Amino acid sequence: MLADDLDHIVVLEDDVFVSEELGAAVEDIISHSPKDFDVVKLDGVPQVCLYGKIMPVGGGRHLREVLQVSASAACYLVSRRGAERLVVESEQFCDHLDDFIFNPASGRTILQLDPAVAVQAIWSEQPNIETIGETVKTSERTQDPKINPQKSKGPVLYRLLKDLKRNARKLSRKLYRDRALLASGGLIGTPRLAADLGQYKKPF
Repeated sequence: MLADDLDHIVVLEDDVFVSEELGAAVEDIISHSPKDFDVVKLDGVPQVCLYGKIMPVGGGRHLREVLQVSASAACYLVSRRGAERLVVESEQFCDHLDDFIFNPASGRTILQLDPAVAVQAIWSEQPNIETIGETVKTSERTQDPKINPQKSKGPVLYRLLKDLKRNARKLSRKLYRDRALLASGGLIGTPRLAADLGQYKKPF
């Protein structure tokens, strides 16, 4: 992208269903996004996440800022600024690609398109899903035992303390952060899919 002097590119994985609205959606984002962005997530995942308030971009579409790590790097739009940052920040990192790219803690401006215009095959209820090979419909990241050995959960006391801290964070979020987010016009939920993509297969 940078070598070819491009201002934006769309990156797609090879197991993605793409809506016929993809081209128009990308044009609307580039032309009408009210906020400069590094990355825009164009695909949807049935994962409940925290998102900021609505930013309309036309065509019945809108953007929301991604406020927590979001799964799947199946289809996304990258700006020149975003590409420059990703090149520098990826010189040394140890993480799943989607967790690395869509992590708001990085300081990058990460947005989500709604309705999403792409969805990975593993999350799709498309009627022709059965014609796709198993290696495309499943994820080796979670299902291949060779690269997913069973992890040690640690000593009992460690696990108890970890659970207590996690539950305390959840309670704090529900009592304060979630309420404030919703009051400001934010969303706790999943992005919709474009009409021609059907429905999600199943939630996390």
